[in-house]
Amino acid sequence: ILGGQFTFCISDNEPDFFEAGELELFSEFGPNSQWIVTNDESEILSLPNDFTDVDFGGFTPDVCLVWHLSYDSVTGLSVGSNLNDLNGCFDLSNPILVEKVIDGPECQGITDNSDDEVNFKVVPNPIHDNLNLVDLNLKSESASLMILDMNGKVLLQKEIQNNNQSIDTSLLPNGIYLVSLQSGGEVVTKRFMKMQ
Repeated sequence: ILGGQFTFCISDNEPDFFEAGELELFSEFGPNSQWIVTNDESEILSLPNDFTDVDFGGFTPDVCLVWHLSYDSVTGLSVGSNLNDLNGCFDLSNPILVEKVIDGPECQGITDNSDDEVNFKVVPNPIHDNLNLVDLNLKSESASLMILDMNGKVLLQKEIQNNNQSIDTSLLPNGIYLVSLQSGGEVVTKRFMKMQ
C-alpha cells in the first residue's frame, strides 16, 4: 500500500475518514481481498469493505494500522483476533500508520506547515531498518535529532544537515518510537513505528 502517515484530531467531534485516493493498492494476489484495521499489537479492530468506510474517531487506540489482505483461503480473520494468528494462503500488505491526537495542528485546522516552520516527514511509516526523514525544513543549517522510546529515553542523538536523512535503526526492536528535531529554538516531534 502507498500512502500515509495520517494524523486525525479526535477531540473535534468530527468524523475521521480517509478520502478516496489517499491510499493506493499496487498489487493484489488471490481472488479475495479484505481491508483490515488493527491496533499496534495486531489485534483486529475492524474489517471494512473499503478503507474509506472507517471512521478512525471511533477507535480508542492512539495508533491504528491499516492493512490489505489478498487471499485464496484464510482462517482466523475476525474482529478481536490477532493478525499474527491468520492461517491459509494469503498475502498481507505493508501497514499504513494512523495516529490520533487530542491536541495539535490537526485540531486547529492547520495541516500544512509554512516555509518558516521546522518540519519533516517520515517515509515510509512503519519503517524497517532505516528511518528516512524527507522534506526537511530547518531554521538553521543543522539540527539536533533524537530518537526516543515511548518512555522518553534517548536512544540516539546526532546533528544533521538540512537535507534528506537516512538513519540506521536496525538495532532497534519492533515498536513505536519518537523522532525529535530541534532547530533554531523550535522542536518538532513525530511518532514512527518499526516493524520487521
